[in-house]
Amino acid sequence: MTAPFRPDLGGGRLLQFGCGPHPLPAPWESYDAEVDISEPLPFPSGCASFIHAEDVIEHIPFKAGVAFLHECFRVLEPGGVVRICFPDCERFLEALAFDSERPDEYLAFLKKLGRPHADARDVLRFILCDSGHQSAWTAMVGLGALHAAGFAGIDLAEYGESSHAELVDVDRHHLTAPRSVVLAETTILEGTK
Repeated sequence: MTAPFRPDLGGGRLLQFGCGPHPLPAPWESYDAEVDISEPLPFPSGCASFIHAEDVIEHIPFKAGVAFLHECFRVLEPGGVVRICFPDCERFLEALAFDSERPDEYLAFLKKLGRPHADARDVLRFILCDSGHQSAWTAMVGLGALHAAGFAGIDLAEYGESSHAELVDVDRHHLTAPRSVVLAETTILEGTK
């Protein structure tokens, strides 16, 4: 269940976008379809300390995703942090080249989804174009977009880990896909305002 929309709350907020069926517990405010991230965010400037956007930015066109990062910068207070997580085809290609287990586990996952003849190309199509994806992000593209939005101190983070206590264990994608699949595809970046 997502939080009722309350744009009037004060500063220091913790905002989650794209929560789907897995909202974070309070004090996080979790939003899904009721806040359209392809539009200007309905929150005052400088009202949030942390923003978590997991597996959502790829569901809007690329230019709207870049604009969303600019909006995150606006909504965050000085020193605030955004954490974005997205499927990254380059990460899967690295796993395909250097990790013998993760690609096979991903193929098994796709077969369970009804793709009996899944191969590595099908995984790439799934990451790039399926599941409602409208844009493709990579670590370098995300890094550039965060820099362009004004973020500094951009770090690559691991799933479930962060140097910020508020962002440790906030990732929820493993609740809808096997953890091995999530690790094979997910890039996580944190940027500080």
